[in-house]
Amino acid sequence: MIAKLNFYNNDKLFYTDITEDFKTETSLKQYFNNIKSFTIKNIVLTLENYEIRELSSDFNRDIDIDIYCTKTVEMKNNELKNNQKKLFDFKGEAL
Repeated sequence: MIAKLNFYNNDKLFYTDITEDFKTETSLKQYFNNIKSFTIKNIVLTLENYEIRELSSDFNRDIDIDIYCTKTVEMKNNELKNNQKKLFDFKGEAL
């Protein structure tokens, strides 16, 4: 399954990525229901909510996931960064 991840901080889109890490929508939901925070671009974010949108066959992916979060802290030292779990190995592009 191909999914586009849209990350919002305070309702403003700030990062996108594409993943094929999930085989089913159920596994995706289980994953997001179990995480509380993650890092992107040296910023610790708290997951507030997410929305899965199925797409028509006109798209080159199966679903879009809108991930709503709030910035917790900006990491300035590597010790904090190494202790924070990463959501994915993000290779997407910053907006």
